[in-house]
Amino acid sequence: SDLPLLPLPPLAGWVLGVVGLLGMLWAQYAMGPAFRIGVDAGEDRPALHEGGLHRSSRNPIYVFSYLYLVGASLWAPSVVTLGACAVLGGLFHQLVLQEERFLADRLGEPYARYCQRVPRYF
Repeated sequence: SDLPLLPLPPLAGWVLGVVGLLGMLWAQYAMGPAFRIGVDAGEDRPALHEGGLHRSSRNPIYVFSYLYLVGASLWAPSVVTLGACAVLGGLFHQLVLQEERFLADRLGEPYARYCQRVPRYF
């Protein structure tokens, strides 16, 4: 008999996907003009956004984006979708590390204090 790769109801994937999408949009909106993805090398003094969801996670947009990807992968779990989800998670993490180096270089001590107070992901 054909057993499913993961014995989860499809609704679980939909719920995770919707929560991830809404959380990602909320975090992006809350950042206002400080929102960007990646590094703008020409930006000398980027804004350090510490409010809203950024009080609990330094990277809520990536956390919720990844939650969306996990949810979408669970809609039709397969080795391909789950493998792609894992690869994208690794790529997200590399982007986060690049942004952290950039912010540490540009913002110095205020960013270091923020990193001590707030976890990278959750």
